[in-house]
Amino acid sequence: MAMLKKKFFLFFKTRRQLKLWKWFSQQSLTVKLVGAVSIIVCLTVGFGTFLLMNISQQRIAETSITTALYHAQLIKSKLIEILLDETAQPEDIDRFLKTGYDKQNFDVQEINAFNEDGLITFSSSPEQLGRQATVLSGQTNRVTQDNAFTEFVGQGIKERLHIIQPIKINATCPWCRDETGNRINGIELFIPLSSIYQRFVSNNILFICLGVILIFFIALLIQWLVHRIVKRPLNKLMQVMERAEQGELDVRTSIREDPQLRRLAKSFNTMIHGIQMAQNRISRQHRHELAQSNRLASIGQFVSNISHEIKNPLAAISSAFHALRNELKSTGNEAVYEEVKTQIEKIERTVNNLLRYARQSPPHWESCRLLEVIHSALHLAGHRLKRQGIRVQVMSSASVPIVEADQGMLEQVFLNLFLNSADAMLHGGLLTISIDQREYFDQPNRAKQIVRVEVEDTGEGIREDDLAKIFEAFYSTKRKGTGLGLSVVKGIIEAHHGTIEVKSLPDKGTKIILSFQKFMKAENLVTV
Repeated sequence: MAMLKKKFFLFFKTRRQLKLWKWFSQQSLTVKLVGAVSIIVCLTVGFGTFLLMNISQQRIAETSITTALYHAQLIKSKLIEILLDETAQPEDIDRFLKTGYDKQNFDVQEINAFNEDGLITFSSSPEQLGRQATVLSGQTNRVTQDNAFTEFVGQGIKERLHIIQPIKINATCPWCRDETGNRINGIELFIPLSSIYQRFVSNNILFICLGVILIFFIALLIQWLVHRIVKRPLNKLMQVMERAEQGELDVRTSIREDPQLRRLAKSFNTMIHGIQMAQNRISRQHRHELAQSNRLASIGQFVSNISHEIKNPLAAISSAFHALRNELKSTGNEAVYEEVKTQIEKIERTVNNLLRYARQSPPHWESCRLLEVIHSALHLAGHRLKRQGIRVQVMSSASVPIVEADQGMLEQVFLNLFLNSADAMLHGGLLTISIDQREYFDQPNRAKQIVRVEVEDTGEGIREDDLAKIFEAFYSTKRKGTGLGLSVVKGIIEAHHGTIEVKSLPDKGTKIILSFQKFMKAENLVTV
């Protein structure tokens, strides 16, 4: 039961300590700092006060004992004088023991003179006569330099200092022996220590009061120093941070009180300056992009109108030209026919690119055999590729997926890429198209599959400075290019939730990597 009760109180004591620590950890930095330093100061001052109190008590006790021994020696000497006086009477000894010493400077509760048998023969308290005195002759560890014996008797405030002074005088003195013939062998004194205890208490109260006052003033000093060195600079920094949080990025602060806080303020100023510069750059970029967006929107509207105006007459010209096909062939102008046909198809592609760029219509989703889309685009570009002596190599994995996409848009993507490769290989080369299926993890334990198409040529390549701009509308590295092909391609790929990546080295060739993440199922196809 006692053990259970002990554990119960220990549990609640631990919980109180945890609550106190939790409360302290939630306080401000100033409270924590002042509290921690105050606790250290209290412990230091308390320990110092405790040491001073012990030292003071020891000094008071030593001084009191020395004074008591001194007065005891005086009483002994005076008593010996009385004993050696031939005219002295026993009443003189009693009178001296009762009133013959300096009571104002020396407080003695009781003085007894005892004989060789230890019996008290003279005493300042008559009731002690005939009693046995406490002889300490065997306790040599309590002997003083003048052969006096000392001990403390009693407890607490009733404690007394017991002193025994031996007396050795010539046996011929008239009063050295009592009625029984025994010599007076010594005197014993009982000195109350209540006055010493009062001095102890007074000194302890004094030291405690001084310690409390010292702790109070030190706590005030610590609080003032913390407020001046830490809290005031931090409040200043917090005010500036709040202004910066509200959007005033031109604010700055300076702290001189502490080197570390000075570095903190400097770092804050550097951070705010960096944020301000970044915001200015973003703002300029935003204004630039907004202006470009407005300009491109205007161009898109203009292009859409112009394309419609061109497309209708172009359709009529194409129909009329096809009607003249047999007549031109019969007159031996088949080469002229093919050239005109090529130029008309080129104008149609340019107009279609312009319309696609201007409209940016969403895809019409359907199931598409990716390999068939690629072959269809190769068929459309086949005449030009064959004329320039470009070899085509198509490689695919054993299982090629059927993607979910807009077949017409994908065909336009691959046709633009093939024609760009043809523009880069005017004197022949190799066009490689590879298709494969890969798996990656977009989240832990969650696999996703992508279809990856690589279109690689051995043409003249693209300079590194131009790589970052090739997807911008109306930007082209070719003299006669419109700058819309890759821009339209990128827009279509992004509309299909895919990605496009370009790798190129000047004079070595270009590789364009397309990735589609959305597909339906796989179908075994034959490698071409």
